[in-house]
Amino acid sequence: MSVLFSDHLRSFVPTEALRSVVLDAPVRSLGRSADVPFSELTTDRRAQLVNTVVRSVHGLEVERAFELERELLHHASAIDVSDRRIEVTSAIDIVMVRNHVRTLTLGTPLSWASAQRVQALAANVARAAREARVDATYRGAVLGQRILVAFEFVGVGSFEHAALAPSLRTLARASINHRRGHEAGRDQIRFHLDASSLAREFAPGVNAP
Repeated sequence: MSVLFSDHLRSFVPTEALRSVVLDAPVRSLGRSADVPFSELTTDRRAQLVNTVVRSVHGLEVERAFELERELLHHASAIDVSDRRIEVTSAIDIVMVRNHVRTLTLGTPLSWASAQRVQALAANVARAAREARVDATYRGAVLGQRILVAFEFVGVGSFEHAALAPSLRTLARASINHRRGHEAGRDQIRFHLDASSLAREFAPGVNAP
C-alpha cells in the first residue's frame, strides 16, 4: 500500500539551514486533503499541498520560505520543469507567465531574489506585448541549472518595436546569451539565464533595476 502523502511530508529531513522549521502543525492543517496515497496525487496537486504547508509555517522570512518550498517539492517529487507555452492575450496570461517562471526557478539553484528578478523580467515582456496589442507567445523551461525564457512575436520586429524593446533589452542584459530567429513572419527570441548572469546584471552600481 502506498504511503499517505501526509506521512511522506512528515518524513522530510530539512537541510541544516532549515532545521528549526517544524512541519507537524502545517501538515495537520491540510486535513484529509493530504491523507491520500502518494501515488494517487498528481505532480500539480502535490505542489499545491506543499505550497499550502509552506504558507502555514509562521514567522518564516520569504527567503527561507522559498528554500523550504524548494526542498519540500524535491522531497515530494513535485517540481515540474517541463517546457510550457502560454499565449499572452490577457492579464491572466501575464500572471500565468510569472507563476510558471517561479515554478521553473524552484527547480534551479537560484536564490529567492534572483527568482523574483526572472519572474519580473518575463512578466514585463509579456505585459509590454499585451499593452501594445502584439501577438505574443511565451515559452519557458529548465535546461540544467539554467532557465530558458523565450518569446515569439507575430508580425513585428521585437527589438525594433518601441513598446517591446525596453523590457527585451533588460532581459537580454540579464541573460548569459540570447538568440534571435525569424520564421514565417514570427520573431523568435530565446534567453538563457542563471545565477551568475543575474548577479552580474544587477550588481550594485552596474545596472540598477
